Amino acid sequence: MYMKTDNRNVLAWRDLFIVFILLDCYGFPGRYQAVFGTIFRTILDYGAFLLEIALMILSSGDSIMDIRLVDLKKRYIGIYLTVGVITTVSMISTRDRSLEAITCIRLITTAMFAIWLAENFKPKRILEYAYYAEILFTIVSIIFVTVFRRYYIRGASYQNDYVGLFNVKNEVASQLSFAILMQMILLKLTLNEGKHSTDIPFFWPVLLVHFFLIIRSHGLGGLFFAAVPAFVLLFFGKQSNRNLRLPIGYIYVVGSVTFILIALTILPLFKPVFDLLGKDVTLTGRTDLWRQIIDVMQKNRTMTGYGYGMFWRDQQAVQLIHDGFDKNSFMGNMTSGAHNTILELWLNAGLLSVAALFFMILYAFRRPGDIPYDSYLFSSTYVLWYMLHGWMERANGNYEYNVLFLFISIAFACIRDEREIIPFKSYSSYGRRDYGTT
Repeated sequence: MYMKTDNRNVLAWRDLFIVFILLDCYGFPGRYQAVFGTIFRTILDYGAFLLEIALMILSSGDSIMDIRLVDLKKRYIGIYLTVGVITTVSMISTRDRSLEAITCIRLITTAMFAIWLAENFKPKRILEYAYYAEILFTIVSIIFVTVFRRYYIRGASYQNDYVGLFNVKNEVASQLSFAILMQMILLKLTLNEGKHSTDIPFFWPVLLVHFFLIIRSHGLGGLFFAAVPAFVLLFFGKQSNRNLRLPIGYIYVVGSVTFILIALTILPLFKPVFDLLGKDVTLTGRTDLWRQIIDVMQKNRTMTGYGYGMFWRDQQAVQLIHDGFDKNSFMGNMTSGAHNTILELWLNAGLLSVAALFFMILYAFRRPGDIPYDSYLFSSTYVLWYMLHGWMERANGNYEYNVLFLFISIAFACIRDEREIIPFKSYSSYGRRDYGTT
């Protein structure tokens, strides 16, 4: 029942399962549930969750006695602390403990699965999984837009913009931005091996499709989110620059806090300039929302929040935000999130969790010169994207791609010896034979 195997078919199934899990994290089935029902999404979500657990358990040893789900290592203390703090304060502060327990279990599983991936696959292999999952996600999105167009038009908030399987253009722009960046990192690592872009199947057609779709969504902020990390990847991605590596941990913490301060204090001074350009100095109402969130959270549950993933489900909590606006205005009825990752985490899990997140990233990127080259390239570029994206959008879902890849990035940054990454080569310990999958 539990045995080593060199079987290529089994290895192929393993790869397929990982791609399916990533596809679920990207947002599939999304609005397909309008076609096939909510049960369809429930089955896929829980199926991906169970597959994560199964893959971790079945690869934990060479015999039935070696099976374990968790193998705690000191180097991942930042990840353990973050999920531990979030879970603890959330279970204390939530009004719905049963739903909160499920949410936190999924978060913990996501973190453990991220560590499992980082310990058993090299960065380039994970990027390949992400790339193939993205191709599938793009295909099923286009099928939904064309074949099931009546469902697509019915549910779209912006009928003139491409939103794919999402409900709003910002979500699809963020996902496409992530996809473009992952392709850029994959290309960089491929070129570093002396190979060419043509060694990545359909690389340029896929990239062009992603650019077309993100432009069609009119979420051009997503291009900015991808462009800045890609620039860093190009100019700071040389192996010889080990001593010149960017202190990503400090950049993330300072950048995340400073952006909010600038948006609330300095940006309003430039209102005449924004008016002249026909732009909104409130960033489409975001700064007004952020002021209200800060005011509410300074007076209510400052340290613990209202439960991870629970604030916008708690009518009493949401009403505190709505009370700061006219009841007939959009903000007086809005329940779509804080549009800022740090503020969203504050609402849900308090300043204790924000502090834990900062510690996790700072701890992982201490002495960045000690991080293996490929791991640093992957991790630093992604965390920079996560910061930029988090300025204007939330990214705290318990199993969404942005959180999964944050944990993967942190795990890679914590592995200081590349030899500690043991590439999988066969299923259930996977035999340790190389079939070129890593």
